[in-house]
Amino acid sequence: MKILGVPGGDWLTILKNHKSINKSDVMLSTVDNVGIPAVILKRIGLIKTPIIYVSVGLPEQIDKIKTRVLRKFYLNSLRNTKHFICYSIVEKERLKSLLHTGDEKVSFIPLGIMTSFFNPLLEVNKQWDIVSIGADPMRDYALLAQFAVKHKKLKILIVTSANHSYIKHNKPGNLDCEFNISLDEAIKRFSAGKLIVLPVKENTYTGATTTLLQAMCMQKCVIVSNVGPIKKGYNLVSNENCILVEPGNYTDLEASILSALSNDELLEQTGINGRRTVLEHNTWESFISKTSALILEVINPH
Repeated sequence: MKILGVPGGDWLTILKNHKSINKSDVMLSTVDNVGIPAVILKRIGLIKTPIIYVSVGLPEQIDKIKTRVLRKFYLNSLRNTKHFICYSIVEKERLKSLLHTGDEKVSFIPLGIMTSFFNPLLEVNKQWDIVSIGADPMRDYALLAQFAVKHKKLKILIVTSANHSYIKHNKPGNLDCEFNISLDEAIKRFSAGKLIVLPVKENTYTGATTTLLQAMCMQKCVIVSNVGPIKKGYNLVSNENCILVEPGNYTDLEASILSALSNDELLEQTGINGRRTVLEHNTWESFISKTSALILEVINPH
């Protein structure tokens, strides 16, 4: 639902629970559906509790507001937020610029995953040459479909949501598509692919980051677009713990895929190094520790 033309959210739930929210030390919003109405209701005084807003594409949401008056209203509402958390450095810097604020208001916390859950399954039969998994709107599956048309001898699987159902139309026979499968099944698909390929359009908030870390933790060689959100902060080194390609560049993607599929040593070593990187830097425990420390700082500032 939209209010005054501002991107929508679950206004009714926030209104219904605002008294309970005001009894809390802090409100942590992890989705725009909650964060957008919360910050506006805080501006008008209905919510008193400090808000920590986890930004996942918030700059893109702001860009959707074309009317100057509404954009100013929304930005002023966001400035009442106590703190923002971003999962990418480029989103952090973009948000700081939009809000005219500094590091005291916006933090970068790298994503972490449950590493004990994403383990290598080395004995699984490699059913596909290439597997690509993920549902976020920035995935560039059209680029991978273009590759499939040209290289019909290679078997390719795309696992995504109904939002990307366009890939079913006029797809070649070597491209399989699955939609809305469970996490357990997705893990099996990771294992059944010789190479994981994650093409992403340029943006501020996602580099297929969660899927990338999951695949790396499973000791898979991953080709991923070198978009802003993963250029810094995730310890990625091309041809060492992953393979980085230029976003939107078909020639670069094609050459990198063919080179990787013909080099078993690269596939193996990149997978080993990728898992080590995640275990050292991107565990769930590390993510929770950093997030908890920030929440406690907001509640009890020094």
